[in-house]
Amino acid sequence: MGPLLRSLTLARKGYAVAVTEGSARLVAISADVAASEVTLGLPDDIHSVLQHSENDGDADRTRARGATGDKIELRKYCRIVQDAVAEAIKGREAPVVLAAANDVAAAYREANTYPRLLEEGLDINPSSLTLEELDAAARAVLARDNDRQLAEWRETFGTRLNHGRASVKLNEIARAASAGAVEEMLFDVGDDSEGFISEEGTVTPAPSAGGTTVGLFDEIAIRVLRTGGRVRAVRKSELPGKTGIAALLRFEVPRGQE
Repeated sequence: MGPLLRSLTLARKGYAVAVTEGSARLVAISADVAASEVTLGLPDDIHSVLQHSENDGDADRTRARGATGDKIELRKYCRIVQDAVAEAIKGREAPVVLAAANDVAAAYREANTYPRLLEEGLDINPSSLTLEELDAAARAVLARDNDRQLAEWRETFGTRLNHGRASVKLNEIARAASAGAVEEMLFDVGDDSEGFISEEGTVTPAPSAGGTTVGLFDEIAIRVLRTGGRVRAVRKSELPGKTGIAALLRFEVPRGQE
């Protein structure tokens, strides 16, 4: 469960959606694997949305509107793409970077309903980008967003700590997680501490992994998730304190000793 949990809760991951009037693609981005394209459930005739009819008195003729086409039709097109993107990443809370130029970007943002579409995007025609180039550009945006979020989190942590509703103490966080008191927990993705945690949250470290030991941070994270809390795996340098773990608490719990 440990590696899977850390992969699922890793902070530095997200998606890039690249949209032009001729194509749309969704790319999954993670810190530890190469980017990969995600299939979008788009209708086969989606491009017909970007066509309109003209009547010269004889017969109807259709022509593509092009890059400066009708805004209403472009919004319809972007809404279809947005709906497919939202369906493809349903159930996740990962940030999405939009790669699109000018009118397409504006139309997509107007149609968007996904709450984690980042304000910062890639103002470029993505058809000129390879998968690797799109990946690199989107990762830079995701990194800036992650840094901003962590800075805000640490500021909130400092405020809560002064009121007894935050902690960097392993024993204290373990007890809080067992009592359903952890609102959000961040932990060092590289930590491999092993040991035992009682039902009440008492921690007994072990010198090494054994048949009955558990990853301490992983077990605490599972308890947080079971009680409706949020968990994120980050780098140790991004955490307050030096314990490799930090938590915001829903309510104050008795102080423990490390």
